[in-house]
Amino acid sequence: MKRIIGIICISLFLFGICLSEELLVSSSLNQVTKDSEYLYNLANQGDSVNSTEIITKTKSLKEYWAKREHLLCFFINYKDMSEMSNEITRMLSYAQENIKEEYIASLSLVLYYCETFDHITGFNFQNIF
Repeated sequence: MKRIIGIICISLFLFGICLSEELLVSSSLNQVTKDSEYLYNLANQGDSVNSTEIITKTKSLKEYWAKREHLLCFFINYKDMSEMSNEITRMLSYAQENIKEEYIASLSLVLYYCETFDHITGFNFQNIF
């Protein structure tokens, strides 16, 4: 009887961790995707990516990602996380130097990473056990 209660407690604990991981990762990636899509539309509308709005929004995206990255490293491979950070840093640099093609390419990679991370961390039985 004690063994069954122990197994149930451990299973509930693992399920709770998996569920909290899914909520944290999903909310973080949804916000980054939303901001990135907004930046993508802004970058494609104008001739220049050196506007105040794009630079401000890119800095905001970088700060948001830096805050969330430390929490997400528990659930996503830290090497992949650093690639996302590198691309966001490149975006800021490209915006300040007004290199539109490279800015859009880095932004496309950020969107790709968001989609990939979401698939990797999706809720499934393999992630529970």
